[in-house]
Amino acid sequence: MKIDDVLIETAAAAYRLTEGLPKSHPLADQLTRAANSAALNTSEGFAFSGAKELNFFRMAYGSLQEAKVAAKIRVTRAVARLRRTIALSPFNYYMYRPWGS
Repeated sequence: MKIDDVLIETAAAAYRLTEGLPKSHPLADQLTRAANSAALNTSEGFAFSGAKELNFFRMAYGSLQEAKVAAKIRVTRAVARLRRTIALSPFNYYMYRPWGS
């Protein structure tokens, strides 16, 4: 698998990760733009050589780092929301309350 194929899959994963968020949500927008930018800059870098090629690869790396942090933020928020939902569910309260309470 070539690097541009991996980055295209990464961009697709970014879209899947933002499912459920409005397209205008800042985190969804940032994550998808950064992942797309990494793929596009890498592809464009292959068209050049020398310093110009390296510049595109550096931009792609920066975008990939940005996408990684945005994805971590998204996952952390989703896990926190899931934990709150589980903690507040009536089933959880009645199932795990101490006997005699």
